Amino acid sequence: MANPINSNPEGCEDFQKQLPALIESGADLEDNPHCKTCALCRALVDDLRTIAWQAWKRHNRDWES
Repeated sequence: MANPINSNPEGCEDFQKQLPALIESGADLEDNPHCKTCALCRALVDDLRTIAWQAWKRHNRDWES
């Protein structure tokens, strides 16, 4: 039986290897075919966005002080 979270672990490995370049390019990761079908990688991208947002807010808060 296929894993409902991700049926293609090799796809995850390829996606995650490409992730730094995709982020740097400004690509819309929600439109990435793998990210559309893989809950695990979609959650990773969401976590990275949250971390980046929190870092940005903290940087701006510290800058204004």
